[in-house]
Amino acid sequence: MNDKNDKKYKKLFILVSIFFIALLGFTIGLLNNRFSYKNQIASLTGIVSQYITNLNTEDKYQLKGIVALKEGTVEVKSNFPIYLPVAKGTTVSEGNYIKTGPESRTVIEFDDGSAIRLGENSEVRLSNLGDELILLTQYEGSVYHRVQKGNVIYNVKSLNTLATAMGTQFTVATDVIEKKTDVIVFENQVEVSIKGEENPKQRLLSGEKTSIALETKTVDVLPQTEEDKNTDFVKWNKELNENIKPEKSENISPKVIPTTKVVIEPTTAINGKVYLSGNIDNDKVNLGWTLTGTAPYGYKLLHSAKPEPVFPLREGDQMQYFSSSETKSYSWEDLAKGMTHHFRIGIYDGIGNIISYSNNVSITIPAEEKKQEPTKTTLPTSKTIAPTSKSTTEKTTAATATEISVSAVSNETGKAVVEWTVNGSVQSGFKICAGKNINPSYPLDNCVFQSPEIRRYIFELPSGETYHIRAGIYVGGETKISTYSNDIEVKVK
Repeated sequence: MNDKNDKKYKKLFILVSIFFIALLGFTIGLLNNRFSYKNQIASLTGIVSQYITNLNTEDKYQLKGIVALKEGTVEVKSNFPIYLPVAKGTTVSEGNYIKTGPESRTVIEFDDGSAIRLGENSEVRLSNLGDELILLTQYEGSVYHRVQKGNVIYNVKSLNTLATAMGTQFTVATDVIEKKTDVIVFENQVEVSIKGEENPKQRLLSGEKTSIALETKTVDVLPQTEEDKNTDFVKWNKELNENIKPEKSENISPKVIPTTKVVIEPTTAINGKVYLSGNIDNDKVNLGWTLTGTAPYGYKLLHSAKPEPVFPLREGDQMQYFSSSETKSYSWEDLAKGMTHHFRIGIYDGIGNIISYSNNVSITIPAEEKKQEPTKTTLPTSKTIAPTSKSTTEKTTAATATEISVSAVSNETGKAVVEWTVNGSVQSGFKICAGKNINPSYPLDNCVFQSPEIRRYIFELPSGETYHIRAGIYVGGETKISTYSNDIEVKVK
């Protein structure tokens, strides 16, 4: 019988023992008339219910955060009804509120490698810190979100706006006076939706932004301005990103807590070693590991272009976090070809440190072979072409597109597949629009930006609803569409 089953039987034995002890006390109490019948039942029920609750939640892992940087006034509210000041190195957990004062800021780093950076006069709640879902509720101020790519769904709620990250860096600014939310994307994509609206979710790409007021019905995508890119808050975050330096590769990673005043120890003893192996499968790597000892807080699997990756991550490195020690394999996909990838896995202590690293696994994914065109042999001719006095060079340039045609179909529940063609080259890209009325347009309707080389997009739309879809050739600016396509009516499956 394995350790997991042993633990379950022990818990069951303890539960039964508690029940009979409580029942004995209940009987004695009745005989002595010291307690009322209702109080005895309530006492017995409370004891058993509490234990069952602990039994059900004991195996559920919640991420933790740590105050990695503190400047000025930073306060946390947990079980107390008031905010209390915190020191650098303090651990924060699910349900905590974090607030900064004037001319103050802080950085909170989470177990999975993600981090939030609060500017001055900002307030956020760690509403959910599960190992599958992170939900942060932002009440006021500016917060920079640096999201670690992985299996965790990362959501930010602000007023009537929900932003879902897709492995990215973005800011959310909550203005409680104007009652609006600004979302600005600096890397990858963010999916934005409005509470209570049936409009499809809108994806913001790097370099785009949106501003949503309480009365806003659609998510309008706008290009970032130079002012957006150069605020003091953004500059500070750029400096922090640039200052992420590679750490020395050692068996024990440096402590995240740089002060001796705050000492945090794991609540469960950790004593384990882990061995990593891997093999290549096209453009992905299948990794597996074996554990000797214990890993009660799980593992951090690291990937880098440099040997022996470490945690905290070096710039450009990636990480996957597994909260359960039962997980023993993972397939890392979408890896670059024509280079060597390095992997290590570490036993995590639950408070920001790797206790023990595995061996380094190096796997090279070969580059794609380029097909060589057959060499053409030109035979000499009997004609001699006299040289001209002027040398002329013909340039073959694709004509700028003036027409665009779109088609759309819904063969899968809640999705509409849109494809389009153009009669020439496109410089800036496309806007693909969906709306309830005929001939949807940008920026009035829900429109997504697609780069010039893309010819296909999948909308996620409410099932059973009818939508009109159009594509436009985008030439920059807030409203500049040079040419729209035909209108397609689609009933979503």
